[in-house]
Amino acid sequence: MFTLVCSSLENIVQVLISPSLEDSKDDDPSYKTYLTLRTHRLPDFQSAAEIDTREGNFQYLSLRMLARITGSPGACAGIFTYLANDDPNKVQEADIEILTSGPRNMVQYTNQPSDSDSGHPLDRATRNATNPGSRDWTLWNTYRYDWTPETSAWYVNGESVANISFQVPRDPTQVILNMWSDGGAWTGNMTDYDQAYFQVQWLQMVYNTSGPYAGDTKKRDVSDAKGALPMERREDPKGCALVCSVDDAVQTLGTPAFLYNDTDSGMGLRLGEGTSALAWVPLLVAGAAILMGL
Repeated sequence: MFTLVCSSLENIVQVLISPSLEDSKDDDPSYKTYLTLRTHRLPDFQSAAEIDTREGNFQYLSLRMLARITGSPGACAGIFTYLANDDPNKVQEADIEILTSGPRNMVQYTNQPSDSDSGHPLDRATRNATNPGSRDWTLWNTYRYDWTPETSAWYVNGESVANISFQVPRDPTQVILNMWSDGGAWTGNMTDYDQAYFQVQWLQMVYNTSGPYAGDTKKRDVSDAKGALPMERREDPKGCALVCSVDDAVQTLGTPAFLYNDTDSGMGLRLGEGTSALAWVPLLVAGAAILMGL
């Protein structure tokens, strides 16, 4: 079971290379704006967009987002956990990748690296899966990644699409969203002046951290201007006391439902009681913002 605790918004996310918050022109009154990450092919270079979490200590999580991908062939939209290493074969990474040059109902799911030390493909590391009902990724879909110690599991619109237990990431990591192209064999070569877009209505992250972070900052300054640091994993030998659900019995998007209190002082609390003391803090980006329920 996942527990959600968020630090201040400034500590969570840094924005790289100009995502933009756009007014929706869609004929749907349920949302007014969405975040767009764009890649644009120009004669001399290819622009890209990326959002990285400033925290690099996520260890097991559930990530969900409502997104669509549109535009020209030759781009890759990625949502993934990432822990760098000087040796490419020791990188820890779990991917959702959508190629605009590929079939419009298929998504690639991978526990990286996807090749062996000798350069041969590792079939156990990746799945190329069709969306439920062959649904097009140019339409809005809810993508979900659940990372546990034993498994990377992916879902689209609530249905299981891939489950990989081979080389599951082990160590604390960060989360990245990007839209890019390198003109190579993986993304394909985009035509000059063409563009592709990765659009996001909302993003939710459920993870187990609490308290001040005092660990390795991965050789970079992750503190904010006031010196506040990210949050560390909670290690509680007694296990969970207050248990909540982010899926079952949830009445409001982004607000967890209280299931039970396992402390001596609160044994009488039942499902739905005491929810006002518990809050799901949505993941936001200041400036070019990812907002829930737009």
